Amino acid sequence: MKSRRILTIYPPLTGKPVDKGGFTVFSTKISYRPTKFLELFLASDNLTDKQYAFVDGYPMPGRNIRGGLQFRF
Repeated sequence: MKSRRILTIYPPLTGKPVDKGGFTVFSTKISYRPTKFLELFLASDNLTDKQYAFVDGYPMPGRNIRGGLQFRF
């Protein structure tokens, strides 16, 4: 995901736009379905561990890697 944002910050109630600059975040997901009802997966978010925030004061999570099984009926 690539983004460039201009934000208006409250507070302080200046109402002035702030250029947050651009950033790129890499996320991936791979999965394998050995049967019709079972899926194995491995996924990651923010692989480069980039520190960023869409809104000041609310930082986005860092690197995240997860895996699991999913059963479908």
